[in-house]
Amino acid sequence: DDIFGSAPNSPLQSPTQDENDINIPAAQLHTSNSERSDIPRLRSVHVTSGYRDGISVSKAEHVQHGFDEGFSLGAVIGLKSGWLLGILEGLVRAIQSASTISEQAKEDVVANFITARMELGLQSLFGKEYFGEDGIWVFEVQGEGEGEVTFRDVADAHPLVKKWVDEVE
Repeated sequence: DDIFGSAPNSPLQSPTQDENDINIPAAQLHTSNSERSDIPRLRSVHVTSGYRDGISVSKAEHVQHGFDEGFSLGAVIGLKSGWLLGILEGLVRAIQSASTISEQAKEDVVANFITARMELGLQSLFGKEYFGEDGIWVFEVQGEGEGEVTFRDVADAHPLVKKWVDEVE
């Protein structure tokens, strides 16, 4: 017996036959084709395959374009923040070996460097408060000339980069 109730009690009966219909051929009881159709399975296979193909094509077109655009801007901002961190790290190394500078001044320089490393890190620089979901900056940027904005203008206008440029100068 089938525990789900979908099979007949007897292996000789079809699912639609009653016990009283045992002598009636199954072909006369069924009005539709008794063979299973492959159409639902084929449809599922084709839908899944089409979905995967669509995702692959879309990724190739859109992700690469977004990466190309974002990489250039990220490189300019990263270069600027790396330059700032390099200057601050150089100050830390130079000041630690100087005997004429007070311990408090040394501690202040080290504390500034630690803060700068946190603020100029990837998570901070490219956080939601500075860039939208679409990758466009949300802070004010002034372009040179006819209002055309370059990635260097964006990097210079980034609030954290501006803060640390002012601090270093």
